[in-house]
Amino acid sequence: MRWHSFSEVVTDVTSKFYKIKASDYKAQGQYKIIDQGKNLVAGYTDDSTLTNDQLLPIVIFGDHTRSLKYVEEPIALGADGAKALWINDELAIARYVYYYLRSVEIQGAGYSRHFKFLKEIKIPIPFKEGAPNFNDQARIVHLLARIEGLIAQRERHLQQIDELLKSTFLEMFGDPIRNEKGWEPLTAKDYADLVTVGVVVKPASHYAPTGVVALRSLNVKPGKIDLGEIVHFSREAHDGPLAKSRLSAGDVVVVRTGKTGIAAVIPDELDGANCIDLIIVRPKLKRMNPHYLACLLNSERGATLVAAREVGGIQKHFNVGALNSIAFPMPPREIQDEFARVVGHIETIKINYQQSLIDLKTLFDAVTQKAFKGDLDLSQVPLPESEPKAVPRDATPPGSAEESTADRLFSLPELPITLSLAHEARRKDALRFWFDAYLDALLPGDEFLARKLLDAINFRLIVMDDEDLEFDSDDHDTLKAWVFEALESGRLSQSYDGQRNQVSLRRPPASSTT
Repeated sequence: MRWHSFSEVVTDVTSKFYKIKASDYKAQGQYKIIDQGKNLVAGYTDDSTLTNDQLLPIVIFGDHTRSLKYVEEPIALGADGAKALWINDELAIARYVYYYLRSVEIQGAGYSRHFKFLKEIKIPIPFKEGAPNFNDQARIVHLLARIEGLIAQRERHLQQIDELLKSTFLEMFGDPIRNEKGWEPLTAKDYADLVTVGVVVKPASHYAPTGVVALRSLNVKPGKIDLGEIVHFSREAHDGPLAKSRLSAGDVVVVRTGKTGIAAVIPDELDGANCIDLIIVRPKLKRMNPHYLACLLNSERGATLVAAREVGGIQKHFNVGALNSIAFPMPPREIQDEFARVVGHIETIKINYQQSLIDLKTLFDAVTQKAFKGDLDLSQVPLPESEPKAVPRDATPPGSAEESTADRLFSLPELPITLSLAHEARRKDALRFWFDAYLDALLPGDEFLARKLLDAINFRLIVMDDEDLEFDSDDHDTLKAWVFEALESGRLSQSYDGQRNQVSLRRPPASSTT
């Protein structure tokens, strides 16, 4: 890698573009308008004289927002804060530089200009025999674009799953406002044993570093509980003055303030938790399945029923009395139970896709980091069919010897001809081969990093370019079982890392494995 100043690689060509005011954007048109906003396309125009078709491809940088966009077609530029950047094609592939710029963290400075910070960075360019190595740039672009495409695919899958749940609900229950099925409408006094509200008076005075989980509105997502940002109540407060808002598995919690009406069912693992400013509904189980109520409230028509009973100005509120006043059509319990089974099946699929999405995003970050350090083995990555430069095909060895072995993306050995991920009967043996290879590559005292092995396997699947090959939840469970097996056999040892406040797994000293 050779590091180049920003000005050597990138030229600000914003002045070569005619800037269009937001008031002149059209909803449709022949040419896209790109600005610094979150969306890739801000609007459209039909006026070709407002576009630039000479400086392509182009990278757009949001001077205020720090957003980056890559464009290969003629576009018009939005007026406010968008910078058009042209990449020196004698040094680098434009998309390679785009991915690198995305990997650089530029600290936010409010709504001030950020281009001055971008201009201070240096850009790493792969070189070979004294010239820019466009083949390696193309390989890196190919890998990152492939992973990015799979991420977008997983996100579409998750959207489709949500749509499937909505359509299944409508198919089974119809429109709850029109009550198309003619079921008896019931209010909360008929279908619930309890409707109350969680802690609303000075909840922070009961907070504790650890203790009983206290759910807030930000933890309630449509149909699920998100434990990403939780607070705790002390056990004394939970058992004393806050006991009335104790939750039971199967309760439905409903957002009361802000994004009102969003609902989720309390899972078994949160039985006995507490909550803040949430409506708690405890259904009569002979009359109502909690998943039916949660999905009904989360549906578009359910949201309409809630909105009609909101109070407040900017900050909306949905109170217990409002919920009690809504009469919901009540299907037979067996139909509700059938729907709950469908929900369970769909949620299982969704969890697998969400884990796949997390793995792919982690892999993208890992490959990006290693690629721009020159510490990525590109020898197994084929050049894309469309080569940006007609230079000899070559393979670049792993990067800088100064990088520590622990910091590199682990390079998996080739599978024996008898093993294959594509054949179910040989898949487990293939994964075991790689698991053992990773353990054997660790030196005594080296830390076993599960993420490093997972990244290496996912990287290999990406390189194989086969969309049917995926690392799924069964594979995760299999690897987890092998880790426990390695601990029992002494191939791995477990210790507490006080500096990081966590348990670490390491290959034990040679003397302890003999």
